[in-house]
Amino acid sequence: MTNQTNNHTNHKRSTHLNEVFFQPAAQFKVARELLSEWSVTAPDRTLNILSLGCGPGFETTTLAMMLEEARFRTKNWHVDIYGLDLDSKAISKAQAALFNPGDLAWLTDWQREKWFIPRSGGFAFKTALAPPIHLATADLYAPELWPWVEIIGSFNLIFCRELTFNAPAQAPRRLVSLLSQVLATDGFIFTAPGEFLPLTDTNELHLEERAGVTWYRREITRIKTTPPPHLSKKEKNDHSNPARVAQRPVTTLPPLPPRENQLLNEAESLLNKGCLTEARQFITEVMLTCLERGRLAPEAWLLIARLEEASGRPDCAEAAQTALFLVKAG
Repeated sequence: MTNQTNNHTNHKRSTHLNEVFFQPAAQFKVARELLSEWSVTAPDRTLNILSLGCGPGFETTTLAMMLEEARFRTKNWHVDIYGLDLDSKAISKAQAALFNPGDLAWLTDWQREKWFIPRSGGFAFKTALAPPIHLATADLYAPELWPWVEIIGSFNLIFCRELTFNAPAQAPRRLVSLLSQVLATDGFIFTAPGEFLPLTDTNELHLEERAGVTWYRREITRIKTTPPPHLSKKEKNDHSNPARVAQRPVTTLPPLPPRENQLLNEAESLLNKGCLTEARQFITEVMLTCLERGRLAPEAWLLIARLEEASGRPDCAEAAQTALFLVKAG
């Protein structure tokens, strides 16, 4: 598949990650690797995947293609994908599984030919080739009302991207509370690039990183998430000063390309003016571009930490610092 061509170079990036296939590709690559590694010692051959805020079907369809290409079902695994969204129109689109020609621009020629068939002026997803996808309209934060109550606490992989962006300061903690209920003991959680959840001694989640992609998991063995040792005790506990984040050394990397450097400069200017939503958009664009190019983006993570501080989320800022610490340690 790596030798196949795609047309994403000139394709305009969607506003939301759940409105485009396989983006960022590095995130799905790491998710596939983690599941393959986990499957070696998994207690049984059952794999339940959950997409929270699944939107019009791009994310659940991508997960279906990813799992089938990883050949889980040919290895006698029972695989199910579940998608939830509060928007009934989005769920209807996901159930129709009909996409516009331009939607397929991020896919390789091989994927387009294998997974889609022309229909009604668009392209229909060949659902018969994929694992079952179960979709429902529901309140994400009321799992007791989900149609699949019997498998709550058994989701091995959860995608919950962009749920805390432009949301109240308490949104990340609320999401962590939900995830703690529905995640399997040895499961994985993926948020959007630059979207960090609180790391505390009570939420049972810890942060890991690989090739610039971050995820969360719950295990008996936790990764220590204290700040770097060169920070004083006062600095470690002082969440009121965003400047302490920028003083932290990071892994030496080649300079950012001019366009990405300009975007971060604009983001920092917006951040200083209190325009947090606009600043996040620029930072996220840089993070996604760097992931596409296989480059780490600690400069963007530094700004994310400052942004979270300014948003009244010091615990999320601490998680962003932890991500930087993991990159440096790696």
